[in-house]
Order: sequence, then structure tokens, then C-alpha cells
Amino acid sequence: TAADENTYVRDVTSYWNNRPRCSVYQGTTATTCTTSGTAYLMNWDTENYDSDSMHSTSSNTSRIVFTTAGLYSIKVSVFFAANATGIRTVDVRMNAAGASGGGTQVFQPRAAATATSSGYVGGSREYWFNAGDYIECFATQTSGGSLATVLGSPFTFVDVLWQAR
Repeated sequence: TAADENTYVRDVTSYWNNRPRCSVYQGTTATTCTTSGTAYLMNWDTENYDSDSMHSTSSNTSRIVFTTAGLYSIKVSVFFAANATGIRTVDVRMNAAGASGGGTQVFQPRAAATATSSGYVGGSREYWFNAGDYIECFATQTSGGSLATVLGSPFTFVDVLWQAR
């Protein structure tokens, strides 16, 4: 029947094509890691898109909140200013409440420093979230001085995409 087609074909296809997703980046304010070896909370001031009210650009801008439970794909990319000393780390944590050691670690990509170009740290993974869980990212660098992240959607961002229930 038409009702069955709507319920079992149209609605499912519409949901899959418009599944929960969010893409945020540092567009105007970089994270400046002023003290070497200290983790700094990263704020996301600009959105590429947000289909499920997962991020706010006015409050708790460090958080991506999962309003729909499920398995999500998470992609993180952080570029640091060029500097040949130390390592760069991004710690992705769930429900950390702004504390670098709080909540649960989801994953932690790291990379060696590079002097010839901006230092890239990034990675991806899938992780299960309940409705109301959120992630935050913490940037750390060990250059011995102050080092900032690089602004812009192609460089310093987080993308999340719902994969399954």
C-alpha cells in the first residue's frame, strides 16, 4: 500500500540521506597553546553544516553533542604552526566537561613536529554515543614555546556522521 511504501521505503531513505551530521572548524579564533606540554581546550567558532543541532556557536562551543544515539564516524584534523621541535597531540574525549583528563578518551592522534610546513595531526574512528553524550578536543604541543593552530575549514576541523543504530 501507499502507507507501507511511505513507512518502509520513503521515510527510511529520507532518514539515511539526511542522517545526523556536523562539521565545525576554527574560522576566526585559533587555539594558542601558550605553555609547552599543556593541553588546551579547542573551541569551534564556525560550522560548515549541522543537521541535528549538535553544535552551538554561542555556548559550549567546544562541544559536539550527539542528540541521536548511534555509531558515529569521527574525523579530526588539526594543523599547528610550523616548528621543528617536539610532538603535536589532539586528545578527543567524551563528556570531559572542559577538563583535559576528564570523561573518557575516544582517541588521541599525534604526530612529530615539522619545520617546513604546518604540523598536521589527524585521525578518524567510529565510536558509539548515547543521546546527550558529547566530545571535546584538547590540543597539546611540546615545542618549548607558544604555538597556535592554523585557522580554516581545510585545516583545523571536526566532522561527525551517524553510521548506524
